[in-house]
Amino acid sequence: MNDDNRADLDLLVQMFGTLERHFPSKDDQLHFLALAWTVLAQQIRTEALAFPGGFTEKQQAQARELENMIQFVSEAEPDLEAERLFQEGDIDGLTRHYHQQRRKREGGQEPDKP
Repeated sequence: MNDDNRADLDLLVQMFGTLERHFPSKDDQLHFLALAWTVLAQQIRTEALAFPGGFTEKQQAQARELENMIQFVSEAEPDLEAERLFQEGDIDGLTRHYHQQRRKREGGQEPDKP
């Protein structure tokens, strides 16, 4: 595992631990993260007002990110390969797998079936 992936994984573990301490319900955790995303996105758009077209640029980028999340949720199916990589602790492989799946979704290609 490279250092960047290790640092990301460590941060995720800490973040999820903090969420679990404050919100036992996964639904409540997700709601809180959605609220945090919304507040941060608004701050980013507001800061972008300092640049011509900045607000609209950030707004469009955020809308694309939300559209990607909607597509991911709408098309979700059990991903046995991701589960296998996770169970084996292969975070590099899991990261590559997720990035590959996202690139294929964005390119309109059908992801490979394991």
